[in-house]
Amino acid sequence: MPTGSKAKKTADILNYAKVKSQIRSGEIHSVYLLCGDEAFLIDKLVHSLQEFVLEPASADLDRVKYDIDGNSNRLDLNKLKAEIQTPPFMSKRKLIIVKNSGLFTAGNGRRSSVEKKQDESDDSDNGGFDLNSNTGSHKDRQNALLELIAQVSDQTCLVFVEAKFDKRLKSMIKVVQENGIVAEMPYENPKILKQWVEAECKQRGLTITSGAADSLVDRCELSMRVIWSEMEKLFLYTEYVKTNGIDEETIDLISLPDLRGNIFDLTDAISKGDTGRALVLLDTLIRQRQPLQLIQFMFARHFRQLICAAESRDSNLLIKKLKVPPFVAGRLLQQARQFSLPVMERIYELSFESDMMVKTGRMNDRLVVETLIVRAGEAAKIQSRR
Repeated sequence: MPTGSKAKKTADILNYAKVKSQIRSGEIHSVYLLCGDEAFLIDKLVHSLQEFVLEPASADLDRVKYDIDGNSNRLDLNKLKAEIQTPPFMSKRKLIIVKNSGLFTAGNGRRSSVEKKQDESDDSDNGGFDLNSNTGSHKDRQNALLELIAQVSDQTCLVFVEAKFDKRLKSMIKVVQENGIVAEMPYENPKILKQWVEAECKQRGLTITSGAADSLVDRCELSMRVIWSEMEKLFLYTEYVKTNGIDEETIDLISLPDLRGNIFDLTDAISKGDTGRALVLLDTLIRQRQPLQLIQFMFARHFRQLICAAESRDSNLLIKKLKVPPFVAGRLLQQARQFSLPVMERIYELSFESDMMVKTGRMNDRLVVETLIVRAGEAAKIQSRR
């Protein structure tokens, strides 16, 4: 579909590759709803739209941005309407970007009790709703936004960027799709991320070992933004030392600390009842300036994953369900055999109790985590004595 034509009706929720392909071919829509956890891909799509529809000389005039921070009350719909109706100065289209409007969810977390009652009313009517008013209900503002979306012409490209959207809001999705597209960018699976890392290295004449690529992806918790940041560091390092190879030793030297690997080592010590070794490893993490709350979260998540491993006993199922690299799935299955299921469930329960201690202020963070390690070690020792 060429630029300047109305968007084709579709019931599909598109992915990154499909939207990127459309932009490259000149198929530009009047309305975009871009959602998902992978903000890196969303940003790339917005950048691609900017490059295609905006003239550099008038980009500042033809681009309008709103960051609502999830509070729909902050979105001035009357002002948005005025921007939609104002033609571009020199560009192909006027680009209007609305980030985190909060209007594509069933409810707004920052509503007053009065608004909540209005939202629950079955006879909500936006007939007299003032676009510039902040007193209407969440549903009123959604209805008013739908009317605006239906008015967007071919001279405008209206882009909504949302971390989450409620797929049950079928009427909103339908109106967006009638005037444009809905696209979702979840976190990519580890296999795709590994291929991406390898491709970026190859493009720069670099080779990266399979283990190094796996390690880099895992350390960055599947976040493409973090992975890219770490890759930029690696590219600068290889240029500085004049090498074209990246191995696991390079990753250890340059990239983020291997927090998951340290949690595996700490858990190995606990499984052997070696609480002293586990506390030494914990102290190493703290000296690396790893936040105590993150350590506690990673520890709890690790035992939840070990429980999944013990119950499934299937590496492929773990890779799909937990979205972990194959080497992590294999190590989870191996480590899960070192504990009985009741002990793992008990340690996971202890992690929850420790979290509550921090939140209620009964202990400071470090003492809570140290106590958790000691209690986990005791649970493992009881198992070994049986």
